[in-house]
Amino acid sequence: VSTLNDANGYRYNSGILSGLEEKNPDFYSWNHVEIRYCSSDIWSGDTSRTIGSEPFVWQFRGVNILDAVFSSLKENHSLDNSTNIIISGSSAGGFG
Repeated sequence: VSTLNDANGYRYNSGILSGLEEKNPDFYSWNHVEIRYCSSDIWSGDTSRTIGSEPFVWQFRGVNILDAVFSSLKENHSLDNSTNIIISGSSAGGFG
C-alpha cells in the first residue's frame, strides 16, 4: 500500500486519496492521479488575454491540459478499460 506525496513530501493519507483501506474503504484500491491546478480557468479555457496595463499575455489553457492528461492516461495507462472515474479538487481546481 502506498500513499501519494506532493512536491513538498506531504502524504495524502486521508479521505478519498488514501491508499489505506481503513481510511478509504471505498476507493483505497483505485488508481489515483494528481493533476496540479495551474490554469486559472476552472479547467475550461482555451484562450489568451492581455490583462491590465502590463504587456503580459495570460494563457488560459485548462481544457488542453485536461485533454493531454486524459490522452496520456488512455495511451499509457489503460484508461480505456476504466469503468468509473472520479474527479475531485478544491476551490476552482475541483471543477475539472
